[in-house]
Amino acid sequence: MKKALCNMGGFMALKNNGQILKKYPKFGHVCKSKQIIQYGNDSYGALSGRDLAAATISLYESVKEDYLFPRLAQTFYFGKRLADAGVPIFTPFGSHALYLDINKMFPERKWDSFSGVGFTIELLKKYGIRTCELGYMAWELDRYVEKHKKLPENMPPNFIRLAIPANVYHKEHIDYAVDSIVELLQKKETIPGVKIMRGKDDALRHFIVGFELLDPKDCQK
Repeated sequence: MKKALCNMGGFMALKNNGQILKKYPKFGHVCKSKQIIQYGNDSYGALSGRDLAAATISLYESVKEDYLFPRLAQTFYFGKRLADAGVPIFTPFGSHALYLDINKMFPERKWDSFSGVGFTIELLKKYGIRTCELGYMAWELDRYVEKHKKLPENMPPNFIRLAIPANVYHKEHIDYAVDSIVELLQKKETIPGVKIMRGKDDALRHFIVGFELLDPKDCQK
């Protein structure tokens, strides 16, 4: 729900007499017992009344065209402005997120320099824009190569994700983000790569890993 409906939380919806409940008739009971122990009763699930009210309203709003049209239009506007400025971006554009192509941004760099992470660091540090690398670092390509001694036949995607929460940003925010990304790419020779220094083999390392910055000159193929 955090991405599209309200401030925080999530939910799981199951169809009455659907395939899951037919195969696992105690599924709901098990889930509820676990939820009560860890989060709270299933009527609120550790969420405040304010968040439950926001989620309820959003569930009704989010299926209406007068809500969906500006939501999709904002993402399209963001993506088109980036594409028109020459930023390598994955198309067609999504509904709640855009994806920048790291390989096309840094074709001259080694894959294991994780320059997409360096880009997200610089964008946050210099412009206050928080993005997310969903690329070779996140998909643990380095661990695959260590295990198999070669790159996979089908390489994982190598993207930077720009997630766009609903009902948050105005046109001016989007324009600022576009100008910032374009300006940073114009100085991409200054963007560092990164070396993993902590948590490389930990579960969910994407959220806890620690890095050391690499000089851009050391990232070249």
